[in-house]
Amino acid sequence: MKRLTLQKTIIGLVILLISVPAIYFSIQIITLWSQGIGKVGNDSEKYYYSTFPVEGVYDVEIDLGNIESNKGKVLYEENGLEIQVSDVVVKESSESIIYFRAIGHANLNGAMLVSGLEHTENSTDAKFNAKANIEYEGATFELEPNSYSALEYKDGDEFSFYLFPQDIELDVEEVLTVTVSVSNLQLNWWMMKDLFQR
Repeated sequence: MKRLTLQKTIIGLVILLISVPAIYFSIQIITLWSQGIGKVGNDSEKYYYSTFPVEGVYDVEIDLGNIESNKGKVLYEENGLEIQVSDVVVKESSESIIYFRAIGHANLNGAMLVSGLEHTENSTDAKFNAKANIEYEGATFELEPNSYSALEYKDGDEFSFYLFPQDIELDVEEVLTVTVSVSNLQLNWWMMKDLFQR
């Protein structure tokens, strides 16, 4: 009888020793799945953060005659990291806006995101680093930043520019397409500290 009780106790302890880490790991996975990059970006105690400039100028052609066709156009794509046009809002020329959505990836070891933003160790803040311009009638015009979202999306962020500079007058209905060129993109990289402390 004592032997059976001892066996049950040992089996119970083994189950407990297996269950506790499994439950902890499951909670981490569920939290990462629900919060994504923001979970990693908000946890400066567990993750190192680094940022690196992404070399190059990236172009996307915007069709002003068919605004909906611009959604999903890719500005940047490499190693599963992507920046695409999420929206184009055309009003009067100086009020038109182009929105870019940066999509990265995250796992328990860290996260990566190429964006127009340089994030800080606190994912609710960022620095708008990207530069953009358009060519119009043979001249190049720099675009003004409009807004950004920090890490509000579970797979990345969003940033936007005014589509046309304030210092040129143009009739939006007469311009059929423009090419938007974006530079000064940033690779935001979070790495689990435990990986370096083993």
